[in-house]
Amino acid sequence: MAEHYVQALRLIAMEQAEVSAVLKDVDVLMTPTTPVAAPPLDQKQVTVAGVAVPVGNALSQFTCLFNLTGHPALTVPIGRDGDGLPIGLQLIGAHHRDMKLLAIGAALERVALAGWIEPNDEMDDGTVMPSPLAEQRERYAH
Repeated sequence: MAEHYVQALRLIAMEQAEVSAVLKDVDVLMTPTTPVAAPPLDQKQVTVAGVAVPVGNALSQFTCLFNLTGHPALTVPIGRDGDGLPIGLQLIGAHHRDMKLLAIGAALERVALAGWIEPNDEMDDGTVMPSPLAEQRERYAH
């Protein structure tokens, strides 16, 4: 068991180094947040590239690497699919560059790509949709 743990730590260190090397030349990496649109709550499997995959595996497919490497990551809503389900864009930054990542995420959020509702706009019922990235950025700034 201890040897498996050591192997896992080595693999994580290798992945951290590879992601960090890519991030030396760019401000952020961008990936889809998930390979599929949000499935219904009771759905157990989704199809990814023609293969049936458990929902949990599919929804974490593009995010789990950065949970292991410790690189800061966030997701920004960028639109909706043909059924009106949300689509997210994942942004990944270099270690200790959280503020830059939050700033880029907030800028994308403000642009409200693909017709997503503008943060802080009034909704039909009179409520205001807050900007979670701006709130996080403000919190980190102090």
